[in-house]
Amino acid sequence: MTPPAHFLASWLVAAAGGAGSRRDRIIVTLAGVLPDLDGLGYGIDWLAERLGRATHLYDWHHLLFHNLGTALACTAAAFLAGARRVRTALLAALAFHLHLAMDLVGSRGPDGSWDVPYLLPFSSAWRLVAPFQWDLDSWQNRVIGLALLATACLVARRKGCSFLEVFSARLDAALVRLLRRAPKPAAEADREAD
Repeated sequence: MTPPAHFLASWLVAAAGGAGSRRDRIIVTLAGVLPDLDGLGYGIDWLAERLGRATHLYDWHHLLFHNLGTALACTAAAFLAGARRVRTALLAALAFHLHLAMDLVGSRGPDGSWDVPYLLPFSSAWRLVAPFQWDLDSWQNRVIGLALLATACLVARRKGCSFLEVFSARLDAALVRLLRRAPKPAAEADREAD
């Protein structure tokens, strides 16, 4: 899956899971996108290639941070940094593992299926592999991405905070104001009428 899909899914875990404060929601959201830090090598490899150099940093994608060792470190950091320590740590672990699950089903690259070396750095004996995996740029990922965005907007309208809170409290407030001015979906309007 794409980083924006991971970001929205992780923020939804935080918002729906009851991460009480903006800080806790940010911690959980970051835990859900953290595994893709090992994908930053793609940009460096691309730039190096244009400069006539060869780097292979992207070869480390799905190796460095898509594993149990990083999940444990991330969960511990969330516990230490969160206001509601246990809840924040559990939600961070859930967001992290949701990232791995999303990658298992929706991240096949041009070179074939990506597996997840889950037990690293403790063992390389077991790798998670989905018997099916659709392409990273597939219609399935686009539909899921749009569904996550629509759901995040509905949650933001209802809860009074949005995924933009990760970047800026002002942007967050502006988006919530905009969403609350938008016409309500028919089902929501019917519930309020009752």
